[in-house]
Amino acid sequence: MGNKERTQRNGWRRTLAKALVLRGKRKEYMDEVHELEWASPEELHAYQQEALTRVLADARAKVPYYQTRVQGDRFEDFPILTRTQIQAFRDDLIVKERVNKKTHKEATSGTTSEPMTFVMDHGYRERGTVMKLFFYEWAKVDAGEPFIKFWGTFPAKTWYGRMRNAISLWTRNTTIMNTFDLRTSVMDGYVEEIRRRKPKIILAYAVSFYEFVKYLDRKDVRVQVPGSIMTSTATLTPMMRETIERVFQCPVFDRYGSRELMDIACDCEFHQGLHVNPYLQYVEILDENGNPCPPGITGRIVVTQLHNPVMPFIRYDTQDYGAWAEEPCPCGRNWPMIKQIDGRRIDMFRFRDGGAMSSYYMIYHVNHVIGEKKIKRQQIIQDDYERYTVKLVLYEPEKWPKLETEREQINQIISERIGEPAEIQYELCEDIPRQPSGKFLQSICKILEETL
Repeated sequence: MGNKERTQRNGWRRTLAKALVLRGKRKEYMDEVHELEWASPEELHAYQQEALTRVLADARAKVPYYQTRVQGDRFEDFPILTRTQIQAFRDDLIVKERVNKKTHKEATSGTTSEPMTFVMDHGYRERGTVMKLFFYEWAKVDAGEPFIKFWGTFPAKTWYGRMRNAISLWTRNTTIMNTFDLRTSVMDGYVEEIRRRKPKIILAYAVSFYEFVKYLDRKDVRVQVPGSIMTSTATLTPMMRETIERVFQCPVFDRYGSRELMDIACDCEFHQGLHVNPYLQYVEILDENGNPCPPGITGRIVVTQLHNPVMPFIRYDTQDYGAWAEEPCPCGRNWPMIKQIDGRRIDMFRFRDGGAMSSYYMIYHVNHVIGEKKIKRQQIIQDDYERYTVKLVLYEPEKWPKLETEREQINQIISERIGEPAEIQYELCEDIPRQPSGKFLQSICKILEETL
């Protein structure tokens, strides 16, 4: 294929991708976000206060959970909402008459301690998709440009699902690289594919991608990406950013969010901190007594959804920690800015040959084989290359002896992935303590990196 034909094909693909990603009301939502991008502090405050007033009044009138727990009209009268409460009172948090065919049922992975299920209003999810597209604009990426997603993925279970995914990936000009398998031979193949594809952006799990980058750095391999890297799912430290930028010779953008809250914040072209999007959420940073933290002081990140009337999370404790920036960003945007996220740690589990896999792979299979509704909390520890300890807090521990088949299935899955027989010891616990800092480590790798 000549350059002219390739340019024409890519042009058609970008036109099709733009039409696909901005379908329905997304164009309208994108216009609303653009209007807020350069709004004054007074305009942003007015927008969020109007949205909060609407959300709180609606919750008191329509949501059974808040009808019985909120006595006053102030925002502070609403209690902090935790994952445990969402699991225990899920039905009371849902406005049942608003559930319809377009309502999205979702589940968290459980990587931050306690898996939970929830529902999203269709409009809220569409707004969340728009925020992703908006943050890609900050990284100067347009729909349909070469895109690599360095992400944990599981194959579709049906031929229809596989076909639909293939068509979607082709239309969006997207290539998937599965972070669940980072054996050395696989990583070598990823390097060649990145060089061939010349992506405008690589969207990546921060910890898994950093593992990949360290492997390349040890081999003194450099890969020039014509666009940028965008990381997510875990804290991106300054050292991680510096190493990624040095190996890939391009800027790194960091994005913060979660499955239940969509995208919360992202850094801009100045990379001075994460701008909190005021469109979808209202964000607080609170100390352990529930008082607002001043800039520079680390506290709990608590989020209120502004556009999810079917199951509104109000003052939801994300279990993440962060601190407000002490200085404004030189970009000129007036969005609130978090200086750093200091509450996410997802360890990599390591292979004997020097490769690795995301601990989420094992977390996922423990949740889905045993059943996420049975697990209140879990922690997985890699004691050695083939030895793991799985600590579980179960809702009904008396049923554990009957789950022998499930335990054998997990052993088989992990043995196949690590390439040798896995030894998995299970411990039933009444509770799994947090770290002294208040953080909960969902996964821990005891293999020292220096020994690799």
